[in-house]
Amino acid sequence: MHRTKSLFALITLAMLLTAANAQSIRYGSRSTAQAAAATPASTSGFISISVCPSCRTSVFGVNEWGLISGQYFDAGFASHGFVKNGDSYVTIDPPGSLFTECGRSNDPGHTACDYFAPDGILRPFVRNPDGSLSLRPGFPGSFFTFAVGINQRGDIIGSHTDDPTGSTGWQGYVMRGNDFILAVNYPSATSTFALDMTEGGTIVGAFKTTTPGEEHGFLRTPDGQYTQIDIPGSIQTETYGINNSGDLVGRYRDSSGVDHGYLMRKGKVTTIDYVGPETYAWGVNSSGTVVGFSTDSPFGLSTGGFELPKARK
Repeated sequence: MHRTKSLFALITLAMLLTAANAQSIRYGSRSTAQAAAATPASTSGFISISVCPSCRTSVFGVNEWGLISGQYFDAGFASHGFVKNGDSYVTIDPPGSLFTECGRSNDPGHTACDYFAPDGILRPFVRNPDGSLSLRPGFPGSFFTFAVGINQRGDIIGSHTDDPTGSTGWQGYVMRGNDFILAVNYPSATSTFALDMTEGGTIVGAFKTTTPGEEHGFLRTPDGQYTQIDIPGSIQTETYGINNSGDLVGRYRDSSGVDHGYLMRKGKVTTIDYVGPETYAWGVNSSGTVVGFSTDSPFGLSTGGFELPKARK
């Protein structure tokens, strides 16, 4: 936790430089698809998500039943996870936690989260539908093991690093029970951030390379093939979420240095801007509802969480 920023934001912040102006989706070194230029979303239709009037709320996920999850800072800048079911918010904190945040929930209502324990190590845990917590081990030797997504069978997706500064790089993972069953590493990347997965095993995330300024999203198929994702005209792109229909959400940075959320469906990109000045779209369900938040500066303090029902046209 760097001051009061969310760890998920810190992870992507660790990847940020100034990026190359790539304008296509590529598989390997071959261009396989060209995304349409981003079109603006309507400014109407947003639903504000806020745990309390004085809270700074960041929304990371929405499941097929509309269960919303994320993280908030209270008035004292203590960090907590939360889930929102209908109009009710439930705060999530393991005993003794120094910092808590939650990513996404699966349809049965299990929520992937992580927390700083009193020993100063960040580890994943799952908040179960009955409110109990299943604490999981961190990746062996790692200082940070964050968890951001969970599928129907309970597999967790996230990333880990053995250096609290992240200077040794990040590696994505999938965990089943207490076992790390898959490493996710974009070819030749110095850091890979695994951020969401479908029930069929498709994984999305972001990566950086040895080239200063390189920052891209990616999609990994179940057989291990990687596709690079860049929004046309952007100088940076990250892919945060995917639904079972293949719709993607994330954020891109324009040539003026402003971050925008995006929804990509069948190659068509829709820009999503909330209260701003920066916007990050983190989750999308199969009905097309998008969730995320705005910040006061690139990867700064949240200025408001949002739900955008049926953003997909």
